[in-house]
Amino acid sequence: MTVSVDLRSRDVVLVYMYDVDMALVTAALGVSIRSIDQCHRQFKENGNVSPNMTACASAHWSAPAEAFVEGYMKRNPSFYPEELREAGKVKY
Repeated sequence: MTVSVDLRSRDVVLVYMYDVDMALVTAALGVSIRSIDQCHRQFKENGNVSPNMTACASAHWSAPAEAFVEGYMKRNPSFYPEELREAGKVKY
């Protein structure tokens, strides 16, 4: 049986992050223990629960860009990501 990406994510979160008993997760979500083990193994290997995908590489910003974002966040502690994106476009 194919397990959807949504269920794979829930399996990993419930069992390995919230430490919910695996038997309870299998009963609640209707997946087998083997499926949960496979999802966790794939998550540990790829950093992602989706098949044939890997985790995103970390973004490497230049020092001036990091300083700009840090300063913007200090000046505007509650901002929308869109505002920061627009401010960055104007600056860079």
